[in-house]
Amino acid sequence: SVKYTVAEGEIPEAAEYHVYIDYESETAAVAVETEVYSTNLVSENFLKILQSTAAKNIYDVKLAHKFYLSREIEIKNANFDVVLAGYLLSPAASGYDLDRLAGEYSVAIPEIDTDSELVKKAALLRETALILKDEIQKNELEDLLRNIEMPLSEVLASMENHGFLIDRQG
Repeated sequence: SVKYTVAEGEIPEAAEYHVYIDYESETAAVAVETEVYSTNLVSENFLKILQSTAAKNIYDVKLAHKFYLSREIEIKNANFDVVLAGYLLSPAASGYDLDRLAGEYSVAIPEIDTDSELVKKAALLRETALILKDEIQKNELEDLLRNIEMPLSEVLASMENHGFLIDRQG
């Protein structure tokens, strides 16, 4: 299994981020390669990352969009979500939580010296995403995920936050 380290300080610029959010505690863990950082959901450093053009794999991206759109913050380049990938690969599954997906796809549990479940989830998210990206590619589902499901998650989040109007005459 891959060894991860808990990193301190600001999250560095990177080509790709793997983000696991705990909305209740308003914290996130972010895996950058094999380093995992903890951060507040509205810290300047984290918001800068969310609004950067770097690729972001966010666990349950629709929930993330819902949280940030309600604060008028746009997440840019959210390009992968293991929840949506799991759904596309197995639409009849009973759920798409990270532990179930990791088990179903035989993801090796990452080694990381921490008691933080959130940090462990970010490391597991990165490992699971690497495997699910391959599965999505093998099943030729990249276009469906990238061009339909990912943009739709933002639209649905906005609808949940703001509602929608019905044209009764149309």
